[in-house]
Amino acid sequence: MADIDKPLPNVNTEIKVPGEEEIAVAQEETIKEQVGPDDIEVTQEEDGGATIDFDPEAVNQPGGEGHFDNLAELLPEQTLGRGLATLGTPAGLLATEPLFIAGQIQQGDSLTDIATNPFNYMGAAFAGPATEFATKGLSPAIAKTMRLGISPSVLKTVSRRFGLPGLALSLGISGYETYDDYKNKRGWFSEE
Repeated sequence: MADIDKPLPNVNTEIKVPGEEEIAVAQEETIKEQVGPDDIEVTQEEDGGATIDFDPEAVNQPGGEGHFDNLAELLPEQTLGRGLATLGTPAGLLATEPLFIAGQIQQGDSLTDIATNPFNYMGAAFAGPATEFATKGLSPAIAKTMRLGISPSVLKTVSRRFGLPGLALSLGISGYETYDDYKNKRGWFSEE
């Protein structure tokens, strides 16, 4: 074995990793530097409410350059896709589909229009794959809650047997109605 002529220099190899509390304090200080109490104006209204006035460009998202940055670019890639897929789970559909149908009723659509609208069948058609994607890697209890207790195999079967045919049928009816409007110069195809 070779002898070392020079001794190795003393190098400090100890690395200090900040704790969660130190990180939180540093983030608070950054925010306080961006917006101070003098930058926010609170005005009490006569009806008991309050108006809060401040410059939104004074606070920037960490990692961003300005107030109007696209936040989707700052999120991890899977976060946005999984978040949108969550709307396709039975729990997401239970929360959103009644609102969509109520909006159609408020606009004056007939029950026939609602029943033949292809968008009303999109959730049922893709509930199986969307739920599988949204619940991948989650705890079984959370996944079961998002599925509303429906087993994955039943969800896939319902999606294939009822959702996709319903989507196809409504697309066909909607397509026929559009063709009929074109042929008779109605709706979008009128010459007015």
